[in-house]
Amino acid sequence: MEAFKSYLLLLILLLGAVCNPALADDAKPRYVSGDGSDSGLCTNAFRPCRSLAYAVLKAGKFDPVLIAAGEYQVADLDHLVMLLSSNLKAGLDRISGYTTQDRERFVSTLSGVPLEYRNYFEARGFKVIVDTKGAAIAKSKLQHFQQKLSVTASNQTQTPCVSGRAGSYPCSNIDLLNHTNLASLGGGAASDIWGFVDLNTQREYVIIGLDRGAAVVDVTDPAAPEVIGTHSGRSSTWRDVKILQTWDTGASRWRAYAYVSTEASMGLTILDLSNLPNGFSEIRDTSDILTAHNVYLINADYAMGVPLNNSEPLLTVAGSNKRSGSYRLLSLQNPSAPQLLEYSSAGYMHDAASIKIRDSRQTSQCANAAAAESCWLLADFNEDTIDIWDLTLPQSPVRLSQTSYAGASYVHSGWWSEDGMLLFVQDELDEAYNGQNTAVRIFNMANLTQPQLLSTWRSDNRAIDHNGFVRGNRYYMSHYLEGLTVIDFSNPAAPQTSAYFDTFPASSATAFDGAWGVYPFLPSGTLAISDISGGLYLVKEAGTPNANGKFAFALNRLAGVEGDTVQVTVERQGGSLGAAQVAVEVQYLTANSADLTSNTETLSWSNGDSEPKNISLTLLEDGSDEGIEMLAVRLVKPSGARTTQPDIAFVAISDVAAVSELAPLTSEISTTRSRVMVPIKRKGSSQGDVSVSWQLSDSVAASPASGQIAWSDGDTSTKTLALNLAADTTAFELQLSDAENAEVHNSTVAITRSAATPSPSPVVTPTLEPGTAGVTGGSGSGGGAIGWLALFLASVSVLRGFRRKS
Repeated sequence: MEAFKSYLLLLILLLGAVCNPALADDAKPRYVSGDGSDSGLCTNAFRPCRSLAYAVLKAGKFDPVLIAAGEYQVADLDHLVMLLSSNLKAGLDRISGYTTQDRERFVSTLSGVPLEYRNYFEARGFKVIVDTKGAAIAKSKLQHFQQKLSVTASNQTQTPCVSGRAGSYPCSNIDLLNHTNLASLGGGAASDIWGFVDLNTQREYVIIGLDRGAAVVDVTDPAAPEVIGTHSGRSSTWRDVKILQTWDTGASRWRAYAYVSTEASMGLTILDLSNLPNGFSEIRDTSDILTAHNVYLINADYAMGVPLNNSEPLLTVAGSNKRSGSYRLLSLQNPSAPQLLEYSSAGYMHDAASIKIRDSRQTSQCANAAAAESCWLLADFNEDTIDIWDLTLPQSPVRLSQTSYAGASYVHSGWWSEDGMLLFVQDELDEAYNGQNTAVRIFNMANLTQPQLLSTWRSDNRAIDHNGFVRGNRYYMSHYLEGLTVIDFSNPAAPQTSAYFDTFPASSATAFDGAWGVYPFLPSGTLAISDISGGLYLVKEAGTPNANGKFAFALNRLAGVEGDTVQVTVERQGGSLGAAQVAVEVQYLTANSADLTSNTETLSWSNGDSEPKNISLTLLEDGSDEGIEMLAVRLVKPSGARTTQPDIAFVAISDVAAVSELAPLTSEISTTRSRVMVPIKRKGSSQGDVSVSWQLSDSVAASPASGQIAWSDGDTSTKTLALNLAADTTAFELQLSDAENAEVHNSTVAITRSAATPSPSPVVTPTLEPGTAGVTGGSGSGGGAIGWLALFLASVSVLRGFRRKS
């Protein structure tokens, strides 16, 4: 009979595996039993682990920890934190394969539980024995923990980092600008985060993933961020976001789109952000993926979301339910309807990072780039190894190398240095599996076919590292219960911590809570952190003195006329110790390479030199009427010193003898909010002082009801009017008139306010993978309904024979 029970358990597990063929770090159950043994990874139901402490350390992020009958204990405060951040289910029957829960029959006793957490653990199936004497966790220590934890649930205002603290938050060289809690965002938990600067208005935004969707937040004033709205979706722990911004020639404006992936079986969601700052809309994408762990944008600038020069942006879907989670490339030629371009069958991809190189490696090591303008590399972080792909020809990818390292536990994510010579690698489980302090590995990528481990940065604790990104010679890393950590890799052989901000001051345990993501690319220098239980933190590095100095543009907005030479000044601020240099890159926006020539790509300073250096941009006269064209210049690849803000500057190019034109960004604005924002832009020419008056058709519809907007000579920024709507306002017009030194075009803006009831989302249907038909629940690796049924019938037949023999 025992043999029969064992076979029955095996059958249940086999059926479960077939029904869930694509397992990532979010779908591997860990098994615990009172008669188990603490060894291995706890993934075998026949050989469960013994203790909760061991099992939760072996579990990936929110992996189910399934607990059979036995006696268990909360050992200390760190153990309590780990259990609170784990996906626990107790009172399970081991014989049924942990599928039957009955806490009266299969008693999972948990002792040492503080009284405050009794209901929490009982709801997860435990029989709880309250620790009334505080033997496991001292009462004073628990109260201190709860006091610190309560801080993350409250909104906070701007607080500088002084003597290692910003209010209740431990910090170093990072100031708190604002904390917006989950309730204000409209969610119960946060996941990943991304952002961009809207090139129509120069306003900055972040999109933060939530358990029930995603929130769009205006962070232009980081001390007073404004939640524009929340996209509602199915409940999921995982959401990832990337943003593309493209120029709409017909409408003479930029349009932005956010791509949101989730494990919640709802495919890819597209948010049309073109109506910002007044709202956004949702486009439902009916692609052939049902779930995706991650989404990544290739060939894009990550501050503006624009396609890089001479490049086509590609959306990379990682860890989907197709083809065992291998990467899928989608064309974004139509940003609102991505089209499948290529798919891989190489195996599960968890995350990705790309880089464009144009050095000697392009011809000596890349497989497809010898005759191309550059070589596009994709780092594939696939749980076991780092795979480097040459994607110069996206439909003919070539894998250049496959690399692991000592102690690899879960190769999770990483990012390239700006020169493509270094690759940062983060392992999400090495702290738990190997009992070591946080590690970030830096690989030397001089040889793409044989990457070499150059150095390893380590923290002074075992908090788990998650995602990281490079800006200049700093690596900005979300560090779960340690918050945000900034690593200075000026000397990549000996990286050092340069700053941190702890968003979870209650603990530094090896657990999945705290900072999930960080977005470090906003031109203002605002750093946006998504915290699982805390919400959104906006912080900024403090102006700490640096003996080597910091590179920055003297001005972040410049203008010139075709035929002129514009001098862009770069300063070395605050120090001059040692030789230093920084590269300057031009990113074309509405301008292109035919509009200018540049005299330099790298600026150098000798030891003791702090004199400003100039870049000369010669604006070429082409005789065409093109209006104001824009480009951006960026400071990248610093050595000997670091970059600071502004490290992005915008240059406007006007036609010769052009006339200034003033016009609203759009002639119609619809909103559901009590405040409407009306952007007015300057077109045609940047020369001279100009102004325009405005007034409302209904003087009581909003306040203020009239006013004047002015631009100084060379100012091409968009001016945004903020109107507070009266309670009963539904529709009115704003009119431009009486322009000075300029012409008015499209002088009227029609403004309507409606109830906050979303209209049905438009549906787009992209190209599907051959042999598929829309969204399905199957996996690209096989194991659909037919495979499940075949195994089930075969198993029933074997089971009957087994029972006869018994």
